[in-house]
Amino acid sequence: MSINPHTGVREVEVEMVGHDPKTRKKYENIKQALKDLQDPNISKSQKKRCNKIIPPNMRNTNPEDVDPEVESKTSKKVTKTVYPDHYTDKEIDDMGNQALSDFLKGNGSLPYMIVKGDVRPVRFNSKVKGPDGKTIEVEGYVIPRPDGTVDYIDTHYPKF
Repeated sequence: MSINPHTGVREVEVEMVGHDPKTRKKYENIKQALKDLQDPNISKSQKKRCNKIIPPNMRNTNPEDVDPEVESKTSKKVTKTVYPDHYTDKEIDDMGNQALSDFLKGNGSLPYMIVKGDVRPVRFNSKVKGPDGKTIEVEGYVIPRPDGTVDYIDTHYPKF
């Protein structure tokens, strides 16, 4: 962890943990194919299809030993910035709102785009004074309305 001596903004390393949907689906298919192969009435064509799905090193694996959740787990370390400890939640929210307000004054309405059925967030940033008088650059994302106004702030954070 490092701290900016001028602003008090902290930079911390966090581990993001999730699951890769493609890998999960792959192991769900492998597990199902292993179960299907246990059926004594399986046809030759079904057996051939199952054997194509199952990797050679898993041919003798019990289907119950295959856990798609475990096999698809992913993790990576990322660096995040965090507001100073002594700022309250309200003060942090006020800084985000002020940064957005200042950004809109200089940029007007926001672009509205829909990508794959979802409204694309718009990035904003502006320098604002914190409650302790220190200037901090705040960056974030807002969800715009079709008329270019703001629906809500999705997230905001201090720049390091």
